[in-house]
Amino acid sequence: MWFDTVRFTVAPSSERLAAFIQKRDLLLSLPRATHRQLLELLGMMESFSNLLPLGRLFKRPLQREIRKQTKKPPLYEEVISLGQWFHISLSQWLNHSWLHSSVTIQTPPSVMSLFTDASKTGWGAHVSPNGQEFAGTWSRAESKLHINLLEMEAVLRTLQCLAPSLTGTSITIHGDNQTCLSYLKKQGGTVSLSLSLKAEEILLWCWKRQITLSVRFVPGKLNAIADQLSRGKQVLPTEWTIVHQALHKVWCRWLKPLLDLFATKYTTRLPMYVSPVHDDQAFKVDALAIPWEGLQAYAYPPTSLLPQVLAKYRQERPTLILVTPFWPTSAWFPELKSLSCEDPLPLALSEGQLVQPRSGIAHTRVNILKLTAWKLCGQDCTHKA
Repeated sequence: MWFDTVRFTVAPSSERLAAFIQKRDLLLSLPRATHRQLLELLGMMESFSNLLPLGRLFKRPLQREIRKQTKKPPLYEEVISLGQWFHISLSQWLNHSWLHSSVTIQTPPSVMSLFTDASKTGWGAHVSPNGQEFAGTWSRAESKLHINLLEMEAVLRTLQCLAPSLTGTSITIHGDNQTCLSYLKKQGGTVSLSLSLKAEEILLWCWKRQITLSVRFVPGKLNAIADQLSRGKQVLPTEWTIVHQALHKVWCRWLKPLLDLFATKYTTRLPMYVSPVHDDQAFKVDALAIPWEGLQAYAYPPTSLLPQVLAKYRQERPTLILVTPFWPTSAWFPELKSLSCEDPLPLALSEGQLVQPRSGIAHTRVNILKLTAWKLCGQDCTHKA
């Protein structure tokens, strides 16, 4: 390989290019070739995959055709006819200027992060740092596609929404579908043809606009806004929010804290909040990953997280107003009761006081939850027996 230390780029060496071109031209002149010869050419292409723009992507057509043309199980000495398919699959590898191009040694830092998600009903995305949001629904035919393909389509549609502002930039796609991200990172794949073709479509779309694309996995719990956008007016079990009026008696009984530990910009009940997703307006991201020691905070976490919340409280002892269902038979309930430093305060919510923040859908069975506020007093607390 050849390094340009002024431009910080890397490219194939002239010797390796010459060897590839010689091999390519030889096979182009032949009516037939062995499976072994085609694999040797494919191996040479793979050696350029990180030295030429989208090198691995442009290898995919030949890779697919070889698999299609060979018998199963393939034999190295099997003879394969080289028809029009062979010339078509090599089209990019006949481009002299592309073969003599280069790639940057280090990916430039992202100027924009796109958080995307898809469900069987629609897709959603939000953008950092500008806070833009996009969402759409699938047609009846699209909704029947595999969820991995819908995740990929969500990425493409988000990019298309932002098209005018992306040219010449570096961006990062954040998602919770590892298959989708893997196909983008590896510039296609061999298991799913439809996913590979969609990944290639996205990457070529970006390449034509000089967009540098990278990907990053984000757990589903940290992709809440995009998830919510993708589901439209579906009820999301992690997004129930207590209306401000219902919390007034909590603040009157105990001091109103400044920090909401489990919230988004739509669900926060306080001036500052910790978001499960990247959010420039949030104080921090991921409440369970930040220090709680010395905090005075409010928390209404998903019920499934209560064991983790209580374990973190035991370790760090913040002053915490915690809202939970009043379910004495739950495994976490005895520990919560032992940690409480005052009698709990039943919220006695009425219909319409527990809602989904964006759709306004109200919880229909608040009486089952029996939401209750507890005060956990922190370092200086003398707990009730």
